[in-house]
Amino acid sequence: MTVDPPPARAFILSVQDDDQQATLLFIDQYQRLHYGLSPTYEEIGLEFGICRMSARGRVQTLWRRGFLRTRARVRRSIVLTGKGRRTVAEADSL
Repeated sequence: MTVDPPPARAFILSVQDDDQQATLLFIDQYQRLHYGLSPTYEEIGLEFGICRMSARGRVQTLWRRGFLRTRARVRRSIVLTGKGRRTVAEADSL
């Protein structure tokens, strides 16, 4: 018996937990409101009531999973990848 892989959409949305999904959506909304400027870890932390190091951990997890890119030692350099943009677009359409 063969099992078909899940549809791509289900895979993209299930890759992350609710906190990571919320963080990804916040980064996208922040960049839209601030003309492409990325939020700082401090601003992400304030949004979710966590410390900036926890916010950094969320961003690093999203980076490892391929939803974000960042430049080393460059402030406000968070960029959504194609995978991240698709996930945000799908979340907006739900």
